[in-house]
Amino acid sequence: MFEKSQPTRDRATARYTVFTFEFRESRAAYKNYFTARPKFDLDGSVEDGRMTAYAIYANQYHLGPAWDILWLLEYRDSLALGSREIMRQAVRKRDLETIPGFAYARASGGEVHSLEQSVIADPILPR
Repeated sequence: MFEKSQPTRDRATARYTVFTFEFRESRAAYKNYFTARPKFDLDGSVEDGRMTAYAIYANQYHLGPAWDILWLLEYRDSLALGSREIMRQAVRKRDLETIPGFAYARASGGEVHSLEQSVIADPILPR
């Protein structure tokens, strides 16, 4: 559904977080919500350099445990992963009123999904 990455990434030092979400509304509502707020935060985090990539996927088949959306976030290294809350607050200091669709996110309260599971992971690299 969405992705962004820096041109250079070092997967040997990268650390990952994976989140799955369940919809509370339609997929279109989730896209509107994501574009209005989380995309702004994630894009800013990649531009900041501590997060090196993100990808947002929609589940198409539902063969296993229920989830609708999966977030895969790649951080530069363990230090960047550990400072993600500081990074998030710095990104949010930007002028929120300039974000297209922010009024939608505020009106909906952003409650179009619920967090189902989260995992912190290290990369598995070939030898």
